[in-house]
Amino acid sequence: MNAPEPATAPTARPPRWLVLGASGFIGRATVAELNAQNRTVRAVRHAAPMAGQPGVDAFDADGLHRLLRDWPPDVLLNAMGHPAGVAAASLEDFYGRSTARLLTAVQAEAPACRVLLLGSAAEYGNSPAGTGSTENDHPRPLSDYGRAKCVQSSVAARFVAGGLSVVTARLFNPLGPGQGTRQLAGALCDRIQRGERPLRVAGGRHVRDWIDIRDTARALVLLGEVTAPSATVNVCTGQGHTVAWLATELGRRAGVPVVIEPGEVSPDVLWHSLGHPGRLQALGWRPRHSLPESLATLWPAA
Repeated sequence: MNAPEPATAPTARPPRWLVLGASGFIGRATVAELNAQNRTVRAVRHAAPMAGQPGVDAFDADGLHRLLRDWPPDVLLNAMGHPAGVAAASLEDFYGRSTARLLTAVQAEAPACRVLLLGSAAEYGNSPAGTGSTENDHPRPLSDYGRAKCVQSSVAARFVAGGLSVVTARLFNPLGPGQGTRQLAGALCDRIQRGERPLRVAGGRHVRDWIDIRDTARALVLLGEVTAPSATVNVCTGQGHTVAWLATELGRRAGVPVVIEPGEVSPDVLWHSLGHPGRLQALGWRPRHSLPESLATLWPAA
């Protein structure tokens, strides 16, 4: 008589993802990475109030509750950014209220869901000389956007204290095809396409920690699925490059002359933004794409 085969444990179901703001730069890249990893994902675009387009409004509490009831996710990525028409002085209100409404809906409809929010390097202000900002550094934002993202982080901390699983991915400077003109590289591509010759770039001495959008998306998927407590995690490379280097390299690829202006370097200007990736690297993540590789994909797509 043959011995019975040993019982096998059931295979765990991959997490179900809900991505809000899926038509934006970060959301679109993350959905592509999730699809590449064969995840079940529902992608929902961000529809501003009265836009007349399908999607979810960040301030529509009923719509958020209904969405979460109809399609309860295991992981929710909120990649909804502020619409272009929002005034700088209103950014704190936008990110504070929209985050509170979203997390309230999650707490009511899908309390076991892990929520992934997008923070910003702008929350730190200038990084310490010779090193990168860590998640334990005290925020010193120098812009309305940085202050607004600090408000978002404060709202998230309140819900974490109430038992919700929330991770803030503090993004530095994602770079790649499809980025808009709010980011430096996207703005430079746009100006080149519009015929600006030579391309004049200010702030040449300013330092940024650029990271390939594909590496950013991999980091977000990891942070959404890793078994770890709620936290803030830098998504960065730890490598700094000057604005002059980026602009000159982009101009070379586009065949456009570039004139660099040094720009102000002072405590009141965000000129040195560099992240420390230790917390992310401890989870096994490493960047796969160098900055020249990123630019090689950016300009042809533009």
